[in-house]
Amino acid sequence: MKDKDEANRRLVETYRSDCNDRIMTVYRKGLAGPTSDVVTEAQSYQTGLLPGFVLPLSQLLARADSWSRAKRARRQREDTPKIPPAGGTDG
Repeated sequence: MKDKDEANRRLVETYRSDCNDRIMTVYRKGLAGPTSDVVTEAQSYQTGLLPGFVLPLSQLLARADSWSRAKRARRQREDTPKIPPAGGTDG
C-alpha cells in the first residue's frame, strides 16, 4: 500500500481521509515498522508532533461534504442547457 510505503520513508506520519467510510487512517513510522490507527468521525485526532493541535474529524468531513455539494451544484449548472431569450436570436 502506498501509504505504508510513505511511512517507511522519512515521513513520521501520513494521513488518509476517507469521506465515504467517514474515517481517517494515520500511518506512523515505528521502530518495528509502520503502524496505523483509524480515527472515526466521532473522534478527534491529536499528535505529539504538534502539541496542542486537535482535529475533530467530524469538522473535516463536514467541510469535505460542503465541497462535494458545491462541486455537484457547479456541475449541474454547467450541464443545464442554455435557453435562448423569447423571440429568438435570428434577427
